[in-house]
Amino acid sequence: MSSIIALFVVTPLITAFLLSLTAIPHKVTHTTLMRSRTALSVSGLGIMSVLLVVCAPDMMAGKVYEYTLGGWSPFLGISLRMDALSFLVAVVAVFVSFLGMIYSFSYMEHIRGMGKYDAFYFLMITGMMGVLLTRDIFNMYVFFEVLSISVYILIVTGEKKENYKASIKYLILGSLSSALFLLAVGIVYRVTGSLNMDYAKEGILEMVQQNPSLAYIVFSLIVVSLGVKAGIVPLHFWLPDAHSMAPSPVSALLSGVVLKISIYAMVRLFSLFGQPFYTQASPVLAYTGVITVVVGTLLALVQKDIKRMLAYSSICQIGIILTGIGIGTDLALKGALFHVTNHALMKSGLFLCAGVIIHQSGSRKISELSLGTPGIAGAFTVFALGIVGIPPLNGFVSKVYILYGAVQAEYSVLAFAILAASVVSCGYYFRIIQAFFDPKKRRGRRRKKQFYVPKLVSIPVYMLAVLCVILGLFPLIGLGAAELAVTMGGD
Repeated sequence: MSSIIALFVVTPLITAFLLSLTAIPHKVTHTTLMRSRTALSVSGLGIMSVLLVVCAPDMMAGKVYEYTLGGWSPFLGISLRMDALSFLVAVVAVFVSFLGMIYSFSYMEHIRGMGKYDAFYFLMITGMMGVLLTRDIFNMYVFFEVLSISVYILIVTGEKKENYKASIKYLILGSLSSALFLLAVGIVYRVTGSLNMDYAKEGILEMVQQNPSLAYIVFSLIVVSLGVKAGIVPLHFWLPDAHSMAPSPVSALLSGVVLKISIYAMVRLFSLFGQPFYTQASPVLAYTGVITVVVGTLLALVQKDIKRMLAYSSICQIGIILTGIGIGTDLALKGALFHVTNHALMKSGLFLCAGVIIHQSGSRKISELSLGTPGIAGAFTVFALGIVGIPPLNGFVSKVYILYGAVQAEYSVLAFAILAASVVSCGYYFRIIQAFFDPKKRRGRRRKKQFYVPKLVSIPVYMLAVLCVILGLFPLIGLGAAELAVTMGGD
């Protein structure tokens, strides 16, 4: 049964390969080609969804799947592992990826016709699944590279000058991040003689006791390298351009899921250093997180472009998650992991809504946005209120847990900063909501172009909005999964 987890990496990889074949000229009609691409995409994500359903009972029961490719010893071979923590993030990743692909079917036909969008979309999913399931630190680096290269290409699928600038900036900072991570991997291998997390943990604990300075160097390299990928201040400079210039489904994946993959990697690797070491280092993480919250909030407040505003808002939310991880109590960690799920749903929905609204309005400027489809505007409002933390939506519950955890751990300053940031965030989100529903602005605004929104585009948006309401009204669903993930994440 444990061998099933290899399919989570193999399935999207094979799907990406099959989709790449459609880039080669064929003697088939355009309609036939598009239908075959659609069938391949749905089949790939459908298989992954079925695999998650099959694994769900065991994961919720606290069981762990472990598998080593080729029958090698875990010390030498490529090991994969799925537990409640990796399963929770994988569910979010596959679900949001599926909705993003459905959105793409109607919105990205001109991009998908190039023969690279779908293929690199699934290659991105391959990288995410690899990072989530690998038990080998070097292979984590490899899968991060697969993920990053895919994102570089997906950003430029818009083929505008700004897309290439954003991609190059991401490429440069991402390469620096990868180099630092690889340096940390090299030091770990030199000290422990192994790259498998289970075998390396004992050596890392000895390093913490015998050579704490080296341990802090390795820990810092991991924080900085993954901090770049997660968009933590002051390592966030690539994020606003990349997230705002990418196609909206890609923006949804980048902000909703890809940033969380780096957070997941932090949690997984930090556990190797042991609780005493983590207790000493955690205040740095907590205060870095709250700085990220404040900076992201203030920069979002002054943005005039709706997607750049959402990108800076993502920085703020990543800061909230990092603050919860830095506080380190069970309550704060549970809230942080629940916020990983909540933010993935809310911010993915916001970016998908933004794509529709931009096309309806003919502009990205917040002052020129128009209502267009009332359902999309209503869904945007639900997501925005959830991000702000208005009850009874899901964002309120996870924020409350983080705030309680901060107060419990005597980090009242951090709790106040998060509350203040939430109040300020009302300003930039309500500014957009007002643009939707202000009758005077709607009557006085002339649209630059009309755009028909296919019903298929609305399905992912409405599904995400309904889930945000459900998790807000019945938070024990998400909190139970987060509690189990906190327990398993410390292994």
